Amino acid sequence: MKTNLKQVSLVSSLLLAFSFVPYSSLLAAEEETTVAYPQNYSQMYMKTCLSDANEKNAGEFLEAEDIEELCSCTFEHFTSNYTYSEYGALSRQEKEKVGNSCFQKILFQ
Repeated sequence: MKTNLKQVSLVSSLLLAFSFVPYSSLLAAEEETTVAYPQNYSQMYMKTCLSDANEKNAGEFLEAEDIEELCSCTFEHFTSNYTYSEYGALSRQEKEKVGNSCFQKILFQ
């Protein structure tokens, strides 16, 4: 399946929507932000990601299980490769690279 510009744009907008909200909203409440992710971060990330992705996707490119896989893939990558504070410092472009990589895995599996 070829990836078109609209699909890439979807991934970019999804990542932008769900990658900044959970970090910024938890940062103020979390005192220790240098290593561990807050306990409720996984639930908050997935809830925000799934909600935003379903809204932005509107059934155009990804099925519900694919959206969940996309959210899980990005979450796993971020938590496996970055501390909580490093994740918060990632640029939009760095987060989009992760999202695009996960999106490609889903498209071509």
